[in-house]
Amino acid sequence: MEMKLYEKNMLTGSFIAHQIDQRLSKEKISEEALTEKFKHKSESTSKVLLFLLIPLTIPGLYMLYFKKSRNLFDNFILSTELNIFYILTFYVIIPVFVYLFILISGIQPGPDAISTFLSFIFIIYLFILFKNVFREKWYWTFLKSVVFAAYHIAMVTFIYKFIVFEVTFYLI
Repeated sequence: MEMKLYEKNMLTGSFIAHQIDQRLSKEKISEEALTEKFKHKSESTSKVLLFLLIPLTIPGLYMLYFKKSRNLFDNFILSTELNIFYILTFYVIIPVFVYLFILISGIQPGPDAISTFLSFIFIIYLFILFKNVFREKWYWTFLKSVVFAAYHIAMVTFIYKFIVFEVTFYLI
């Protein structure tokens, strides 16, 4: 992900912008040179840090299903399965289908349409997963699927991306 995109984050963007400005003045390099160093390093760092999604997902599962008396290992396995689906579907399968859709139809969907579609797919997956694992009534399962999807999206957007930026920025 481009270094400048991290500055647009509504929670951490100003802090990140300040860090970038400090680094530019401290090292006396151009923004383009720093961006290039960051891009090169983040390509490997972000892939390794994807493993952080697993432990970051567990608190959300625990908060929604604390009465189910599931131990940490069960939530760890469920979190692993959930994040495998998330990564495989949203970063491999769906982009291929969107690309084919663009080639065939010539219509370029906007980012809002794509993110709404992805959220809808994620909620459907969570509903099926939670219904099979926790066996609750469909309306509780649906509500918890929506809440967990919001939690997961916020966690990836704010926590995971901030950690990726900080680790990558430290390593360059």
